Amino acid sequence: MTMRLAQVVYTLAQYSTVDSVEFYMNGKRVEVFSGEGIMLDSPQKPQDYYSLIPIDA
Repeated sequence: MTMRLAQVVYTLAQYSTVDSVEFYMNGKRVEVFSGEGIMLDSPQKPQDYYSLIPIDA
């Protein structure tokens, strides 16, 4: 599930007008993503997911 979040953040951040991403559902900001309990306590940025990138990428 974390990889799915990273994919959305990286896709949107490729645009120069997007620095970070917040997720909303029914007009309310999502603070806990999915049943896995992934905490989204701030806008998500690509660097939040750097640890998932292979070191030689």
